[in-house]
Amino acid sequence: MNLPDGWIFRLEPDRKGVKIIVNESELVLCKHCKHFELDHFDNVNGIPLITAHEICAKWGEGCKTDSNGFCFMGEENE
Repeated sequence: MNLPDGWIFRLEPDRKGVKIIVNESELVLCKHCKHFELDHFDNVNGIPLITAHEICAKWGEGCKTDSNGFCFMGEENE
């Protein structure tokens, strides 16, 4: 069992505005996310080359990210 990188707590008022509901979820850093690619490869003239570093494959067709960053779509590697 792996420990989470941290925890995220979101505070929301209830419908009446009397209570505060605390929602918690695990924080997954980009470097531990299944959508993170340290080295992104593309075929250039039939040759596989590294064309980018630290890419999130979940955003669009790949977006530059930081290995210590995080987002709400983070999913732990299996």
